[in-house]
Amino acid sequence: MIGEYDASAAELVAMRNAWRDLAVRWKLTWQERRELLPEEGEDGLALPIDTEARMRILIEIGYRLRFEDDGEMCDWLRAPSRMWHWYSPIEVMSGEIGDLRQFRRRVEQGLCS
Repeated sequence: MIGEYDASAAELVAMRNAWRDLAVRWKLTWQERRELLPEEGEDGLALPIDTEARMRILIEIGYRLRFEDDGEMCDWLRAPSRMWHWYSPIEVMSGEIGDLRQFRRRVEQGLCS
């Protein structure tokens, strides 16, 4: 029982660290971070299920996006796109969980970077 708790706590710490690294890499503003993780954000003691799911998907997207440099990626994340009906990728990922999952599918298919 204690071993399970330790493993879960360690996984949560690792996930939060990966999220914070992603936020730095994407140069997210505080407002963008709150929009991407709206339900108690990243700092709650126990993350709500929706927040944890969003965080996991965003981290996965971050690992899969391929750009020559981070500056180019940061510009792309904030530029409106015809693919997303003139919303920016950040705005799309800030939408409902279904929008975020659809965005992840596009990234997995290589259509986003």
